[in-house]
Amino acid sequence: MVVHYVPCAGQAVTAVRASLSDPDEGGLVIWEIMQAGPDTFEASGEQRPTRSVHPPDWRSRCPWRRPPPADAEVVVEVEVASEGGGTSTHSLTFNPGSSEPGRFLTLGGSKDPVTNREDALTTCEG
Repeated sequence: MVVHYVPCAGQAVTAVRASLSDPDEGGLVIWEIMQAGPDTFEASGEQRPTRSVHPPDWRSRCPWRRPPPADAEVVVEVEVASEGGGTSTHSLTFNPGSSEPGRFLTLGGSKDPVTNREDALTTCEG
């Protein structure tokens, strides 16, 4: 599993987690990485943490142990900090068996990498 997030200018990812079901409703966190400290990487460019590789100076609070079942409900959450000091959490719920090779699952449906990036950058402009 690769979590692909395109931040807007002035934003940086500070944490990524994957859970079986909603963690706010008792779902089990199966993977989580967090930024180790402030300003450990620039708030620009695409950020692609994966289950086995994450940005330098990040720490894993819950290491990946095994893939979830294909029919599981997986919730991925990406925490984002803005230069102005605000934070937000973006989440996507999906079943691993619904993923397609070479495509990204997004809130707007399944997209190829180029369309996903263009849509993300358009969202930043709006």
